[in-house]
Amino acid sequence: MDSDAAQPTTADPAMIPLLPSSYFGSVELYRLLARHERAIIDIGEHYVRQSYRTRTRIVGPNGPQDLSVQIE
Repeated sequence: MDSDAAQPTTADPAMIPLLPSSYFGSVELYRLLARHERAIIDIGEHYVRQSYRTRTRIVGPNGPQDLSVQIE
């Protein structure tokens, strides 16, 4: 996750983690989702253009490919 994005937070497994919205989340985000029965996605956070939340990198047949969501 990049530094301008909200960080997933949880102090105790009994607590409900607060997660940032994202196009394709980080491994940490999915780890928290797997460890907790419930999670809250912060839909009220400020959405920053050109942040990690609008981009992802996948492995394609010709190597890594960067994908992004177009924001109007």
